[in-house]
Amino acid sequence: MAGNISAYDTSKTGANSPKDITKTDVAGDKVALDVAVKELIGNITGSFTPGGLQNEGKYTPVTINDSSWTPIPATAQADRNQINIQNFTGYEVKINHTGTGGYDNNGMRIPDQTERFYQIKDSIVIYARATTGAGSVVLDVEELS
Repeated sequence: MAGNISAYDTSKTGANSPKDITKTDVAGDKVALDVAVKELIGNITGSFTPGGLQNEGKYTPVTINDSSWTPIPATAQADRNQINIQNFTGYEVKINHTGTGGYDNNGMRIPDQTERFYQIKDSIVIYARATTGAGSVVLDVEELS
């Protein structure tokens, strides 16, 4: 990548003052800049929590049935930030967050040979249930923290 890189303050009418670029990294077609900001108008608040694997992963095979909702897994991994649910049972299954109601009108479908991924903390319980006639089946559940 060739050329000059500049950063400007355009927040003030008529202002076009350069800022100090303290570091520039170029990798292929991507550029990362560290800019020394001399004035901040307003506040920056909040937090950033990365998703995916940060500490460890945990695999749990979970047996569910077609007559009741089962928490998956029975106990969530501490500090979980993502759950992956694979359905290779030969049957459709559904998941929901209440664990109540019948099969037909409750939950999100996970067809056979598919999976779902959710960024979800450990305090939220997910329940699963197999379609009528499936009996007991085993889902593959992976949690990331």
